[in-house]
Amino acid sequence: MLTLNIIVKHKNIINMKTQKRRASFAMLAIIMMAANFIACTNDDNPVNNKPIDAENATVVTNDAELRSAITNGASILLANDIQLSNSTLNIAEGITVTIDLGGYTLDRGLKAREYNTGGQVITVRKGATLNLSNGTLTGGWGGDGGGLANEDGTANLKDVTITGCIGDDRGGGISNQGTLTMTGGSITGNISKDGTDPKGGGGLFNYEGAETTLKGVTITGNKTCIYGGGGICNYGMLTIEDCTITGNSAITEGGAIWDSGFINMKGKNIVTGNTVSGGTANNIHLKDLKYIKVTGSLTGSNIGISMDNPGTITSDFTTYHSSTDPATFFTSDLGSVMDITLEEGEAKMTNATHEGVIYYYESSWNADTKTLTNNLKTIGNQIDYDAIPGNDDYKLVTNASGGDWFALGGFNNELHEYYVVTGEVKHNTLNVLGKNVHLILCDGAKLTLSGGILMYGDHNLYIHSQSYGDSMGKLVAQSGYSESAAGIGSDNDGSIGVAYSRIPGNIEIHGGDIYAKGGTRAAGIGGGYWQHGGNVTIYGGKVEARGGDGDAAYNGGTGIGGGAAGGCGHLIVYGGKVYAYGGSNSAGIGTGSEILSLPEEDRLLAYDPLDPHHSDKDIEYLGVVDIYGGYVEAHGGRNSAGIGGGYYSNGVYLTIDNGLIYAYGGDDGAGIGGGWNDCGGYVIVNGGNVHAQGDGNGAGIGSGSETIDTDGIHGGYLIVTGGNVEAYGGEDGAGIGGGEDADGGTVIIRGGNVYAKGSYGGAGIGGGEEGKGATVTITGGSVHASAGSGDTGNRAIGPGYNCDDYGSLDIGDLMMVRAERMAAAVERHDMCWYRTDVHIDVCTHPGYTADTCPYHKH
Repeated sequence: MLTLNIIVKHKNIINMKTQKRRASFAMLAIIMMAANFIACTNDDNPVNNKPIDAENATVVTNDAELRSAITNGASILLANDIQLSNSTLNIAEGITVTIDLGGYTLDRGLKAREYNTGGQVITVRKGATLNLSNGTLTGGWGGDGGGLANEDGTANLKDVTITGCIGDDRGGGISNQGTLTMTGGSITGNISKDGTDPKGGGGLFNYEGAETTLKGVTITGNKTCIYGGGGICNYGMLTIEDCTITGNSAITEGGAIWDSGFINMKGKNIVTGNTVSGGTANNIHLKDLKYIKVTGSLTGSNIGISMDNPGTITSDFTTYHSSTDPATFFTSDLGSVMDITLEEGEAKMTNATHEGVIYYYESSWNADTKTLTNNLKTIGNQIDYDAIPGNDDYKLVTNASGGDWFALGGFNNELHEYYVVTGEVKHNTLNVLGKNVHLILCDGAKLTLSGGILMYGDHNLYIHSQSYGDSMGKLVAQSGYSESAAGIGSDNDGSIGVAYSRIPGNIEIHGGDIYAKGGTRAAGIGGGYWQHGGNVTIYGGKVEARGGDGDAAYNGGTGIGGGAAGGCGHLIVYGGKVYAYGGSNSAGIGTGSEILSLPEEDRLLAYDPLDPHHSDKDIEYLGVVDIYGGYVEAHGGRNSAGIGGGYYSNGVYLTIDNGLIYAYGGDDGAGIGGGWNDCGGYVIVNGGNVHAQGDGNGAGIGSGSETIDTDGIHGGYLIVTGGNVEAYGGEDGAGIGGGEDADGGTVIIRGGNVYAKGSYGGAGIGGGEEGKGATVTITGGSVHASAGSGDTGNRAIGPGYNCDDYGSLDIGDLMMVRAERMAAAVERHDMCWYRTDVHIDVCTHPGYTADTCPYHKH
């Protein structure tokens, strides 16, 4: 391999542009020797059965040469790293191509999804064959398979690394619908954003009917954003031999592999150290009736297993291990509640606890490390229904006739009490009377409450599950108790003049598949009519919360937060999946309509970025939302924000540290920020991925639409220090800043990636139509601001159409500005104020400093 190494290190030796290479005899000899080594290596590997043809190979050095060389029967050798452009590298239907990467990298270099052209690095079309070896694929961002999308072709990979790729829908690194064989190499650091069904597969997604064979492959550091299969999501046939799968993570199940297909396994396989949301061990997760077919010796293997329910995890185990305990190779990820045993010649997962002992998950958050941990716990033996419980005992929640109440914790307010749901259970209303009540939803159980769950004051409710996947126990809580009551939370006390007297107690959701629907004027989870939302903390599970719909006479409630005329309270999301839908005139997450008790001088707060929490009263009436992780999707009702204010209500104090957040305003409401005719709130984004879409005339992030003559309506405050932010204004609204007729507010960008798109008469960042520009400071990160296209003279950064108050713009000395071209320092402000589309980035010009670069020095 000495000659090949010489070629790799001396990249400039080879620079050929034709298949029939014209070279000196000496150079040709070097290339022939290298090719012979490659051919010898491939002869030893039956996977790449078409070695490079030394005489006819095409050596390529750039994107154009590579694309031109891809013809049927071609042999291609890279001479250097290649940056791909325009579209995916296409292996067309019916052709066979062999590519030796020569130790180099193919890089798409995408930082966002390419919707009009394939974002993948390579796509193998139906009936095509690709033999790929010896290098790296990176920088792809596609729908399926950011690195490699095999669309029912054949892909043979040897010693290939696929890294740093994203799949919006499934398969961050690879998606396979045909035949994929991978020998050696690695799949590492890829992400599946899980956009549409079926979902998952941070490293690899294997479709139903597809076949994937992995031999000697390392899969690590991959993750999913919503669903299962951090390393691999498998619906087809998956064969694994001598592989290492570790350090991957998923949100729900299968940190390493989520399996609803068929797995064959032999050799030494290490499948450990993979987790789900909260850091819980969850390696290979087998869905019901799925198992691993043992096709050879597993000597040296260490494989973590979890299942929906106890059952058989192998076939043909004793064919290769007739006298070996399966616990030698397989480890239960549910260690304290399920064991690995040998029964009837196969490995099985069986209950490890005594009869009557219940297990559940309870989560905790480490504020220092900003990590979530799911802790597996057990409680003691079941007791009689009418007995006073001991601290470690539980009661079963059983069926009752319509109209009956079921009191939780009414015996002794000082005791922690546990209530367990198994099977199908129906009730009218659960009334939380104990100080600390734990409701455990066993896997496969369903609790339906036509009257919801009522709780007030210092009565606290904790909801738990036994897993985090499809088999999670379900809770359906619909407020039939009264039109004023939340699905889970408080009711109005019947005295309309006594506002905010029945704020709900603390609600913590640690797991479960939960659906909560509020009464006509109440929140799905949180406050009843005229009540604040209280404190709601979500650690995991799936939560869908819908506010009451309202009617001709009354407004509806929020999905999570206050009832009609109620403030948000305090919502914290650490993990799980949250879907929130506001009723009429109320936010998806945030405040109800018309916070009537808040004086106008406070409702139109002149927000101070150095002191956002003006007073305890402001916090009480507006509310606080903190998102540290998980998936959050919020839809505002009519005239309301997705996250923030309802009709005639300010936005909330929102901090986003991590997670995937989608926020959609209702008609005339911002995606994130204010409802109709009110300010945007106070928003800090430190990390995560945020997509905010205004509706009607609302901003993407900022204020709702101002349609009456009221001074002072503005976009509030937005501070971005990290993460990815996309903000799209509704018609005549700014991407970030004011809705129609509203001013821009204050925008501070210190880091992260920000894309702000105004609509029609709105600025990219600044005012909505006829609204003043914002106070804008950009000292870091990457910013793309684009004005609406409905009128000439719209500004990328500045006022909306038909307004000449530009606000202010401070661009840091280390930033550069470009539109159609790079702007010199004296043009930077004018380029932002008088053009419709600009990019602002940290300076990358080599050899310049903040004092010398002409593109960013003030």
